[in-house]
Amino acid sequence: PSKWVLVFGSAAWSILTFLLACVTNFWHMIVLRTLNGIALATLMPVSQAVIAQMIQPQERGAYFGYCGAALMLGILVCSLGATPISNERIFGHDGWRVAFVAV
Repeated sequence: PSKWVLVFGSAAWSILTFLLACVTNFWHMIVLRTLNGIALATLMPVSQAVIAQMIQPQERGAYFGYCGAALMLGILVCSLGATPISNERIFGHDGWRVAFVAV
């Protein structure tokens, strides 16, 4: 069951993030961001449950560390990539829209 929650959460987060690039109304963005946050919130607890199920107890700390490090690296890379382009025009599109598609 954990695997499917992880798959569904990842798929929902991906689709909602893409849809955010297409939004033209502030209230639609609020709703999509809320749903996006809910989908994203499923990923860390479920990924930790999967690690706990699959990894021997003496090795779990290292794998939890890898998971946390990957999360922080993703935040860093996306922040460094999305922030500079957010106010630019890229191929005729708003940079913030391109950032949502790229993520």
